[in-house]
Amino acid sequence: MAEPSWPEPGPNWSEAKSTWGLAWPIHVYLLASIWTMGVTYFLFFFVQSVYRRNDGHKRTPFIMLSFQLLILGLSRCFVLFLNPYGSNSSTQTQIVTTVTAWSLGTAGLTSAFGVLLLILLDATKLNLAPPKFQNLSVLIIITVANFIFVLVADIIVAFYGSAKILLLLCQVTFGLWGVIVAIGYFITANRTRKNLNATFQVSELNAKAENRNPMKLKCLIIKLYVSSLLGLCIFSISLYAVLFGESSVLSKKKYVDSWPWWAFQTTFRILEILMTLLITIVALQTPRSSQ
Repeated sequence: MAEPSWPEPGPNWSEAKSTWGLAWPIHVYLLASIWTMGVTYFLFFFVQSVYRRNDGHKRTPFIMLSFQLLILGLSRCFVLFLNPYGSNSSTQTQIVTTVTAWSLGTAGLTSAFGVLLLILLDATKLNLAPPKFQNLSVLIIITVANFIFVLVADIIVAFYGSAKILLLLCQVTFGLWGVIVAIGYFITANRTRKNLNATFQVSELNAKAENRNPMKLKCLIIKLYVSSLLGLCIFSISLYAVLFGESSVLSKKKYVDSWPWWAFQTTFRILEILMTLLITIVALQTPRSSQ
């Protein structure tokens, strides 16, 4: 039986696990446990969003957001618990299933990052694009396209390894979209800050207005800046990795170095968790209906 393979190089698993020692199970099970807690909350968030008594149009983005986060969490739990990074694969089907499940989680994170920006723009009444593009229908189309793109690319490459350029195209598209959305967060934070300053000038005599919403908005603005910075960090690193990294489909290596791979994956998983946490916090602090 032929050894299962995938166009993206990985470690020589038997040697790497021996080299890592306890660092490997700590990485796998600690991260898997964190994502398990996340899935529990995302499921609650999803059910709450579905059954919340509110305007249907206003709650739909929150349903989408919670569903995407749920897909992300389930993806990470499924892979890390059952077949971490495809390290236990003995058949081609196993490795393809693992890669596809992981890719769906990545698509969920990227989509959730974009959905939250739309929610914030709606709540703050800001426009970053023409109205016909800045609406829920367009975002739903983009989200569905993301998931379909991942599935189609992985399935085609599973049968035709020579079509690995599809993986690169998919990963670069996600990376570029993430960078664009991160810039959108930065612009939203800037405009919200300017609006807040104008509000202070207009409402100097209104003590109540000065004591309530401004502090909440200041906290939200800080989180927007942090989200922008974290998004730029994650998606820029992702773009660099898929274009120039050892695990890129463009790499000529059969195996990558063990410790650099472990360090990169650990760092990137932590960044993913931080981004997911920020998305959740900002979403919870965003009004679900027009003020």
